[in-house]
Amino acid sequence: MSDYFVGIDPGASGAVVIMRDTEHNSTVPMPTMLNGQGRHILDLIEIDKLFHWFRTLGAFVAIERLQPMPMDKGGTLANYARGRSLGVLEAYCVAYQIRYQLVRPQVWQKEMLSGVEGQDSKARSIIAARRLFPTVSLLRTKRSKKPDDGIADALLIAEWSRRYLTLQRGPKL
Repeated sequence: MSDYFVGIDPGASGAVVIMRDTEHNSTVPMPTMLNGQGRHILDLIEIDKLFHWFRTLGAFVAIERLQPMPMDKGGTLANYARGRSLGVLEAYCVAYQIRYQLVRPQVWQKEMLSGVEGQDSKARSIIAARRLFPTVSLLRTKRSKKPDDGIADALLIAEWSRRYLTLQRGPKL
């Protein structure tokens, strides 16, 4: 079994967190670049470097399985971008022969947000990540003032995968 666990909140505003056992190791905002229309898209060269590193570490990767957005909250372009992100990340796992798991948000959130009050899952993720990992910065950049829910989610997904594998249990994904 791997000592390294990677949690990925996919998408342009997502993040990647690498943990070793129970210790946070590294946080990387999702590598992106601007396309010709000024939209952020995945930077495949940087993502390739990350997945090469994951393979070298023998890491286990957990990727949040994105759900389609309702048409009134983003439409077809947003759904296309979300689906493409998930497909690219899963393809890198397959290409590098990295053990991975797609996990529905409801599954990891049920365990990791248990006991955290509130309705907003983004705010609850930040609270839970701060409680579990008080020394880890949730700021996307050094100039950021507010904690980033993408980093919080990726951190919690990495911890969920560690628990899932370590305890050899888990619900249907």
